[in-house]
Amino acid sequence: MNSRFIVRLVDLALLLLLSLLLAARISPPDVDLPRSEELDTPGKTALPLEVVVTAAGTILLGQDALTAAELALLAEYEARPVLLRVDAAAEAERLLAIHAILQASDRPATFLVHYKIQ
Repeated sequence: MNSRFIVRLVDLALLLLLSLLLAARISPPDVDLPRSEELDTPGKTALPLEVVVTAAGTILLGQDALTAAELALLAEYEARPVLLRVDAAAEAERLLAIHAILQASDRPATFLVHYKIQ
């Protein structure tokens, strides 16, 4: 008697699973996935713009020194996020000023603090 109950329970579970699979296959998803317009070539990830702040508070892009105004223009027209490599000995007020510049241009930024930048 117990075997008949188990067989019917398994049959019912398989029938329910089959109906759910058919229902999922029939109804198309109505979700529109977001698309990025920032990338020039599809499938490639935009690398962040790497900016270095030295212990003296100098802003460097590669080997070139930038002023705060130049950083603001760069953040305004550059579509990539900004990665700030910061020396731990840099003044906090300078870092807050740089953060305010990036925040005013609505640019996402990540601070990485290093104890010694070479």
